[in-house]
Amino acid sequence: MTNKIRITLVAVLAVTLAISAVAATMPYADAKNSNPTVLPPTSKQYDKYTDKWWQWAYSIPNSISPVSDTTGEFCDVGQSGNVWFLAGTTGGTVERECNIPTGKTIVFPIINAAGTWPTVLPEGECVADNTGDVADWGSECYNPGLEGLMDFVEDSATLEVIVDGVPLQDLEKYRFAERDAFSIEPSSPELNAFGTPPEDIFSVHEGFFIALTPLTPGEHTIEFSAAISQIGFETGASYTVIVG
Repeated sequence: MTNKIRITLVAVLAVTLAISAVAATMPYADAKNSNPTVLPPTSKQYDKYTDKWWQWAYSIPNSISPVSDTTGEFCDVGQSGNVWFLAGTTGGTVERECNIPTGKTIVFPIINAAGTWPTVLPEGECVADNTGDVADWGSECYNPGLEGLMDFVEDSATLEVIVDGVPLQDLEKYRFAERDAFSIEPSSPELNAFGTPPEDIFSVHEGFFIALTPLTPGEHTIEFSAAISQIGFETGASYTVIVG
């Protein structure tokens, strides 16, 4: 793997190799879903939400990044449409406050990882065409260690999500992977929260994501965390959310 290829581990987010981490709602009508306030893991929406989360997190400069934010001051940066993204940290825990409009699906990773590479590389450095499609799953463009890393996380990490005091169940079912490279464009010349240079990149990713159905108006608490005792890593965020 060349030094042009980066792997970022998050729970929301990153060590290069990087680790980080980056819900009460209207019930979701699915009798097989153990978490009625969460989109079931079979929902095709996760394919879109997880890509969009990485595009959101990577494109924001560090000075106003919700990932680096220690209070919730920047929780509205880069938000648009009917989805609202939350961020964890690149290590350690944080408490934040956030105002969220009504009717928003709330999406966040418990822990996840991404591999990235520049859209323009010297010839021979990467087996990919100009659309970013990885021609070889084990090529220099994608380190298969990303999947192994998430296997380790699933086997070793303690994952927790609590919404308004109620723990979510079966979190291991919410593991998703994107193996078709997609593009990310920076929004400023500043480094992002992961220390990634401001350049156009392609990315693939894998991790554990939650998509909460819209919260009822009022105050709520959303807590999510991941801990891996074998390597002494912990990440988490505790949000006080005002919906309205």
